[in-house]
Amino acid sequence: MSTNKSYASSLSLSYPPLPVKALRISWACSSSSLNSCSSLGSSNPAWLLDLPSLHHLISSLALLNPKSIMKAFCSLWLFSGLYSSLSLAELQRPLRVASFQPLFTSESTSMRCATMGCNSSNLSLLSPVDLLFLDASELQTRLTERKLTSVQLAKAGLEQIRRENHQGLKLNAIISTPPVEEVIKLAEELDREREQGRVRGPLHGITIIVKDAIGTHPELKMVTTCGSYALKTSVVAGDSQVIEKLRKAGVLILGKANLTEFCQMKGDNITTGWSAVGGQTTSAYIEGGIRHDQGRGGPTMPGGSSTGSAVGVSAGFSPIALGTETDGSVIQPANRAALFAIKPSHGMVSLEGACQMSTSFDVIGPMAKSAGDLANLLNVIVKNETANYPEFLTKSFANLRLGFVDPDIWRFPDAYSHPVDGIRGQMRTAYLDAKSKIETLAKKVEYPISIVLPEDLNISGQPSISNVITYEYGPLIDSYLKNLTESEVRSLDELIKWNEAPSRAGAPRRIPQSISSGRSTG
Repeated sequence: MSTNKSYASSLSLSYPPLPVKALRISWACSSSSLNSCSSLGSSNPAWLLDLPSLHHLISSLALLNPKSIMKAFCSLWLFSGLYSSLSLAELQRPLRVASFQPLFTSESTSMRCATMGCNSSNLSLLSPVDLLFLDASELQTRLTERKLTSVQLAKAGLEQIRRENHQGLKLNAIISTPPVEEVIKLAEELDREREQGRVRGPLHGITIIVKDAIGTHPELKMVTTCGSYALKTSVVAGDSQVIEKLRKAGVLILGKANLTEFCQMKGDNITTGWSAVGGQTTSAYIEGGIRHDQGRGGPTMPGGSSTGSAVGVSAGFSPIALGTETDGSVIQPANRAALFAIKPSHGMVSLEGACQMSTSFDVIGPMAKSAGDLANLLNVIVKNETANYPEFLTKSFANLRLGFVDPDIWRFPDAYSHPVDGIRGQMRTAYLDAKSKIETLAKKVEYPISIVLPEDLNISGQPSISNVITYEYGPLIDSYLKNLTESEVRSLDELIKWNEAPSRAGAPRRIPQSISSGRSTG
């Protein structure tokens, strides 16, 4: 099932924006003429562009409806995988775009090789732009039509991780991946099942990344670290229940995603997306990385604590991901990565085998590039085996009763996200425009709805949710550490002592912090 996707903040149905950093082109653009665009409609769409002109063209097209120019995007990305191997002099030379054919077919692969003098055996059927744009449903269609195999999908995802995680864009979204041979072995088995007509469901053979606070069986050869060197040699007893469900549904676990260490419980003011093991995850949409002077929730922050899960999907590492949330840890990073996400109701998804913060608020939640993928993934992970969330995807507001909060009241405090000229007003305008559009479509819209404000629930000046989390965390982390098959630490007290001990080899002692205070999110 192919599902429409929301483009940025607008309600127009189209493809999501490309991550800015993923373009791998300097922001120092020339104001070159875009007369070459006239060839888009010609019968012979072959034209020359230098890199600055190409960047200018892509930036301009991004303001339009990308769905109508997808073929152009595919061709513009023909050579994206070659950038890392080109010298500066080579990057400054004009590049020829030979065709606007989609990049899935063997014919288009041969065309690329004939044009660029490459070895077709080294090219995947999925280009970097395919990995950015295609959701799991679209990939499943290609798997069904035998235009793609799960082995090819897994290899393409692992190559994208190799190219952009610690190299290239240096996103630091992934802490670990399984050995390639193990992934290929599992993918081959799923491909054989497909050939035999045994497809387990809509996510059969689809890849996923999961937050490194969710336990994965030692046979997958990925340690569950929670981002801490204290757990770098730990061994969990087996798959968490949610991982068991994923594997039963034929989903390939492609990697463990970076997170704010211990789901933000390392400290009150750690930069979101930082862990000692994984380093600092950065957004694929932000050129220049994080600015620490804008607050922990500032516009350059990737959000957390399920940071790597969101950034990984936006960077094309996998089409879907899992995170955990106590207070914003799925929704915030997914929002910053232009993804669909949902925090399921408490208790809908088993937390067994996951490192938890709170018995009252913790959930495991899905992230995806489309609402359809979100529904399919939610179907797999919930306890209710008869759930059928895709049936609610009617593509209609007609029977919905919706409430909108006042954006001037319900926004991050200035201390958490320092005001930046223009950004807050732009967000407010987009929000109210969306409300106005939905008012014409929905059964009922109430604005503004009246809800108890968070500060009205404070206890002794502190957020009540923080008090509850602090109270519940100790016994939860003690239980988690105690039940590990192997671990250097077995309790919260031992973990604190481990962190306070003299510096260990490979364990960084400096923790990046934002220049502000504000409530933590887990």
